[in-house]
Amino acid sequence: MARSTRTYQASTENTNSNYVVLTNANLQFRGQPIAIRRDLVITVYPNNELRDSESGSANTFVFCPPHGTWEVTETFEQVMDLLDATRS
Repeated sequence: MARSTRTYQASTENTNSNYVVLTNANLQFRGQPIAIRRDLVITVYPNNELRDSESGSANTFVFCPPHGTWEVTETFEQVMDLLDATRS
């Protein structure tokens, strides 16, 4: 099955307060949406180094134990704004 190459723009218009929808930055899934349960988010931290030259920008990490850390294309500030916007 071919994966969509459509890019996804995260938005504060997400009305489901249980999830925050971000954009995956993993090379294999880059540009695809990823929905993360916001009550599982423990830490959000910016990556200050470029992980690859293709994207041309640093990414942000969202830590959700015990499931792992997700790398997203949104900035630290954007992730925090989206988490605040979906808070009920």
